Amino acid sequence: MLTSHEAFTQHKELYGQTIYPRREFKPGTLKAIKQDQPQELYGGYKNLTAAYMCIVKIQARKRKAAEYRVVRVATESLSALQQAKRLGVQAYERCLRQELVRNNEILRTNADPNSAPREFEVLLDHVLCHQMIISDGQKYLLGSHAYKINCMQLVLSNNSMKILSTSIVKLKQMTNEPLVQVYREILDVVNKYFTLYDVNSFRENLNQFFDKFRTLPITNEYESSKSGKKLIHRGQLETLTLILRGLHADSDKVQYGDQSTPLGGFQTKDGIKLSKDSVIQYTSPAGLNVRTVKLRDLEQKEAQK
Repeated sequence: MLTSHEAFTQHKELYGQTIYPRREFKPGTLKAIKQDQPQELYGGYKNLTAAYMCIVKIQARKRKAAEYRVVRVATESLSALQQAKRLGVQAYERCLRQELVRNNEILRTNADPNSAPREFEVLLDHVLCHQMIISDGQKYLLGSHAYKINCMQLVLSNNSMKILSTSIVKLKQMTNEPLVQVYREILDVVNKYFTLYDVNSFRENLNQFFDKFRTLPITNEYESSKSGKKLIHRGQLETLTLILRGLHADSDKVQYGDQSTPLGGFQTKDGIKLSKDSVIQYTSPAGLNVRTVKLRDLEQKEAQK
């Protein structure tokens, strides 16, 4: 079945709506509530929202290779960028660089938004949210400049699908640990293909959880209390359901054990890092036409300017 994902520009509030107190003020951390209310006295907003993204090449530091990063174009920058675009290409490019440096710490020498910028090139100036990227064997959508959404679908054998659809009564009567077999097959597929799940040690945690999974009951176990039923042990069936949700090709995040980070939470710091061989894949709404652009080609095009 052909599938496609809508790529779009975000249109929403400029910042997260929580107002943080002045004690949390540090240069570059808070945005003023109003122009006449400085952050160091009145506090302010955090969490700039991104309208879309850019892909940049950050020039190498001493003894280090160049970095390719996804950085945000903040919603609050759109008005200035639109005005600059009317003045011509050079004005737009100059304004874009200024806004990128101001709103992306990775492009500055330190956290202060007024600090000197690092040397970088803009390879792609308008990357939509939910744009598909293929990089280092990973296939994902850009949820934001710092968040990946898995785009690889887990496929299980017919036998495992039959086990998962078996009634609870029959599952409890089986003696060959059918749900453990399903878990083992999941691990085989994840270990072979799902390199994206090395983020936050998801793949390692799934492997380590196998022995614990074998000790779980088939279904959830509860105890009665004054406030109702209280879950004592999560069963194998519900645990598998949660894990399958966390491995699904979407943005779902689940907590199936005592892991600190929910499975599927691919948050990164300082922007998503890409390899030089990364591919940007554009798909038509019907999924019939696919066009790919190599990051390497964008770099060569930029060098020829």
